[in-house]
Amino acid sequence: VLSIYIEISSKNSSLFFIFVCIIIPLTERELIKQVINLHHKKYATGLFWQPLSIGNTAHGYAKQLSKNTDKKYNLFTEYKSMIGLVGSHDGARVGMPSAAVEVVNSLSEFVSFIGVFRYGDYFYLVAVRNGIIIRDILIDREDVARKTYTELMNIPDWGVLIAPASWGIPKSQEKDLSDLIKRGAFAKLHQISVVKSVIPSVLFAVLFALFGVYILTHKIDD
Repeated sequence: VLSIYIEISSKNSSLFFIFVCIIIPLTERELIKQVINLHHKKYATGLFWQPLSIGNTAHGYAKQLSKNTDKKYNLFTEYKSMIGLVGSHDGARVGMPSAAVEVVNSLSEFVSFIGVFRYGDYFYLVAVRNGIIIRDILIDREDVARKTYTELMNIPDWGVLIAPASWGIPKSQEKDLSDLIKRGAFAKLHQISVVKSVIPSVLFAVLFALFGVYILTHKIDD
C-alpha cells in the first residue's frame, strides 16, 4: 500500500490534508518482517496511518479501512487523531507498541520531520507532516531507503532532517534509534476483529472437551 500525502493551501492560509491510498502489488522487499527489537522489547513498524475523522471511533474506522483494502490488516492502534493499521503477517502481534509513535513522542518539539535510522543491516524510516505520520517502514536496502528519503525531501518546509552522517544530507543530523525508543508503550496494537481472534481458542477448547469425553467413554467401556 502506498500512501500519497497532498498538502493544499487555501486563500486564508489554512491547510487541508488529503490522503490517497493506492493498492500496489507487494514486492519482495516489502515482505520483510516489520518488527524491531530494542531494549529487549519488540516494536511494530510498517503501519498504514490515517487521520481519524470526526464522528468515527478508532475501532470502527479500522474495520472500515481493513475491508476497503486488499491487504489483510487485522491489527490497529490509536494515537491522538490518527489510527495505524498493520497485519500480523508482517510480524506484528496484539499488545506490541508502535515504533513510530515512540519516535514521534521523543521528537515532540517538531511537528514535521523525516528521520531514517540504522537498525543493524536495516533502515527504519519515519516521516511526520504537521503532526500526522505519513511514512513508517523498515527497509532492508540502503539504496531503497535513501531513494524513499530523497523523494520525501521534495516536500518543502521540514522542521528537521535526520539521516546517517555518511549520507551527507545538508542540514541533517544523525540520531540513534535506541535513544528515541525508551521502553515506552504509548500506542499498543489491538485486534480489529475480536471474533477472528477468539475462534482458534474456542475450537481448541471444543476439541479438548471432545477428547476428554472420548477418553472417559472408553474407560467406562473397559
